[in-house]
Amino acid sequence: MVISYSLLIYFCIQISRKLNNKNTVMHVKTKLLNKQIHRALIVQAIIPMFACNAPMIILLVITFFGGNSQNTSLFCSSALAWIPAANPLASLFIIRFYRR
Repeated sequence: MVISYSLLIYFCIQISRKLNNKNTVMHVKTKLLNKQIHRALIVQAIIPMFACNAPMIILLVITFFGGNSQNTSLFCSSALAWIPAANPLASLFIIRFYRR
């Protein structure tokens, strides 16, 4: 997971540099759309990290402190199921063109 997010950060920086170099050539709408797509891709990469890691950390903490892990395990499994729905919703909310 560290390698994949390291690559994500590296390529985000590279994309931002390339787009900033072409800043004078691009139309204003193209720049806006590129910025929105860039944000959407970052959010889509971050969603699985929180949807996978956060529930597991919560489950470990509750189990460590002796809490009821039965309901928490149900929450953890349902959080993983929301990833396929969360990624398109992130695109719909971030990219204005899709909302029209």
